[in-house]
Amino acid sequence: MKTISISIVSWNTKNLTLSCLKSISEHTPEAMRECVEVIVVDNDSDDGTVDAIRENYPQVIVIESGANIGFGRANNLAIQKATGDVVFFLNSDALITSNTLEVILQMFIDNPNLGVLGCRLVEADGSIQRSVRGHPDFKAFLYSDTPLHVLPFLKPTYERYRQKNFDFSREQTVDTVMGAAMAIPKYILDKLGGFDPIYFMYYEEVDLCRRIGEAGYLVKYIPTTTVFHVGGASSSLARARMRLANKRSMFLYLRKHEGRVATALFSLFFKPLFIIQTMISALISASKYIVASAIGRKQRADKYWQQCRTKFQFLTRDLLSFIVS
Repeated sequence: MKTISISIVSWNTKNLTLSCLKSISEHTPEAMRECVEVIVVDNDSDDGTVDAIRENYPQVIVIESGANIGFGRANNLAIQKATGDVVFFLNSDALITSNTLEVILQMFIDNPNLGVLGCRLVEADGSIQRSVRGHPDFKAFLYSDTPLHVLPFLKPTYERYRQKNFDFSREQTVDTVMGAAMAIPKYILDKLGGFDPIYFMYYEEVDLCRRIGEAGYLVKYIPTTTVFHVGGASSSLARARMRLANKRSMFLYLRKHEGRVATALFSLFFKPLFIIQTMISALISASKYIVASAIGRKQRADKYWQQCRTKFQFLTRDLLSFIVS
């Protein structure tokens, strides 16, 4: 039987990480326990994550990175330590279900050329998370992040990237699956060098899926097992900074796959438009906050205030870093 190493990266998500580990413990079949190892890479949490894991799950391998080194680089530490035939990258805010590990391993047994496997991700409220993407390009970002979304000729490219018409009830070959629950054979990770360390957070799985696909392996989505995913647990702790990290990684990805010169020209056009769009969006959120507060809708007002605060923080604190990124 093939073996599997589960890699979890944690940064100040103690309770979620413990819940994730509980789901693994509860949903690992007895016959598979010798085939499963769990590795947690902690990115210098200050909430007691490491001590809690060692106390409650002493069998889990804990790697302390010593700093917040980001998602991809932390997972690379787990890849170096992993002994499984397959490495299953699982977010700390995710919960596996009863057949997850069995289905993943069987897929790799049945499909020797399978390079990446993503499964059905479900939100806490039961809705399907849109966990499949196409390869992004300049047009997709102009549509999604700037006032140019009013131009209809950009929309088809954006919808291909976001896979707007994807059928999540069918197994399919895809370009990219979300890194929240993504399995890859260890030998492929060793061959390609794992995640590219240039990314701190965001686009590292997009880049890796693309490299694996270009190397001739299949990238697949399957609906036959479900992982529950809260989404953005660590990034919600610092939303404005994560907004900056997202755009930095976007430019790194584009330079790598679309070319440095083309990306430099694109950035001259994109950056001012993105700033304008962020300003417009911040003002809209502020207006909605004022209206919601005036009519006593506290929950909505809090939501709009958080959106407004995040955008204004980006515009006041992180704007220069974005411009030079």
